Amino acid sequence: MPDVEFYKCNHEGLPEPVYVIVGAYYCGRWLFVKSRKRGSFELPAGHIDKGESAYMAAGRELMEETGARKFILECINTYSVKHNGVIRTGKLFFSDILELAEIEDKDEIEECISSSSLPGNLTFPEVQKSLFDRLEEFVNKI
Repeated sequence: MPDVEFYKCNHEGLPEPVYVIVGAYYCGRWLFVKSRKRGSFELPAGHIDKGESAYMAAGRELMEETGARKFILECINTYSVKHNGVIRTGKLFFSDILELAEIEDKDEIEECISSSSLPGNLTFPEVQKSLFDRLEEFVNKI
C-alpha cells in the first residue's frame, strides 16, 4: 500500500515535484474527472512540464480537465508517495472555481462530475483518499 506524507508547500529536501493535483471546488461540490485511459475517477492532475512552475501546471491542468475559466488557486501541501521503495513528489492545490466552460482535453478526459464526496471507481484509491481527506480538512477550516 502506498505511503502518503504531507509537507509545507515550500518544503525542501525532497526530490523535485513532478505532479500537481488540484482539489477543484465549484458551487460547494468537488469536481472529479474520469480518465479515458484508466476508466476511473480522479482529482484533476498532471505532470509539471519542463520550464513550468507547479502553480502554472496546476492552472493548466485545471482548465484542460474541468473547463475552469475563472478560479482562485492555492498550494495546500507538497506531498510524497512512497510505493515499492520509490518516492515521487508533487504539489497539492485547492481551487475555488468561479466559472466553468467546456472541457478542453476530451482526448484524455471522458467526463467531469461534481460530488460532495469521493466517487467510487477511483484511480489509485488509497492515494486519492489521502489527498481528498487533506483537501476536506483545508475546506473545513475556511
